[in-house]
Amino acid sequence: MPRKEVQRPPLERTTLEDLPFRSFEHDGYEWIVRLRGQASTGSATDPGAPLMHLVFYSAADPQVACGDLLETGRSLDGLSELRLPELLAQARLSPSANDSSR
Repeated sequence: MPRKEVQRPPLERTTLEDLPFRSFEHDGYEWIVRLRGQASTGSATDPGAPLMHLVFYSAADPQVACGDLLETGRSLDGLSELRLPELLAQARLSPSANDSSR
């Protein structure tokens, strides 16, 4: 029996402004961290850890990313104010999470 194809609407890209975000201050500058994606590690028998793809932007230029990284967690709200500057420093020093040369 031939397989019936399901018609699905095309996916729409989420604009930067519509992504979940948090603002914070570090070293006298205002920063924005946006949640660009979520996933989890593991398998069917071991759900593993939840992961967030975080991207950092200077509030002075909120359209240009300054760095990104993967962090464990389920939401931006779960990250402490003290953790955000640490993550920013890591993101600015690391190659992009989207860089396939790693």
